[in-house]
Amino acid sequence: MRTANGISFAQRVSLIRFAALGKEVLDYPVISITIQTDLQIDALIGLDFLRNHKLTIDFNHGTIELN
Repeated sequence: MRTANGISFAQRVSLIRFAALGKEVLDYPVISITIQTDLQIDALIGLDFLRNHKLTIDFNHGTIELN
């Protein structure tokens, strides 16, 4: 997989259950890559999960809502 940092090796897996930002999906395919530990990131959520929702990011209050 090509990323902003170059080429990364990735594995496609299917999760039994995936939940984020108050939404849940079952039998959800994801791509798993290693993220540098110094980035302080737990995961990246792709547009395929966010599509068909209203995403609100409020930097002043430090909140993210997915409706």
